[in-house]
Amino acid sequence: MKEKVFMLLVMLFTLHVEAATMARGKITSLDSTTSAAGTFAINVEGPGGYPCNGNPHALSISNFPDEKSFDRTYSIALAAFAAGYTVEVYNNPVSASCPYMNSIRIIKDE
Repeated sequence: MKEKVFMLLVMLFTLHVEAATMARGKITSLDSTTSAAGTFAINVEGPGGYPCNGNPHALSISNFPDEKSFDRTYSIALAAFAAGYTVEVYNNPVSASCPYMNSIRIIKDE
């Protein structure tokens, strides 16, 4: 039984550390692209230490499990941009490359 609990905890911890924060800050631009269907670009400006801050990066539907996930991410990005909230943008699985970003989180500033 202890072995099963241990394995479950290992799996949960592994799933938690899979996502890498690629950008953190405010979205300063949000663009729909005409060159590629199913793609939008965001530019996040914020503190150093995040590899995708400071330049526009495209988020492609091909990096999402389905179209609904892509649509939700665009909606979250649009809401954060309109409200001026801080965001964290992740990619999963972990990759040091910005084109694989596929998840966004809004952080309400205090």
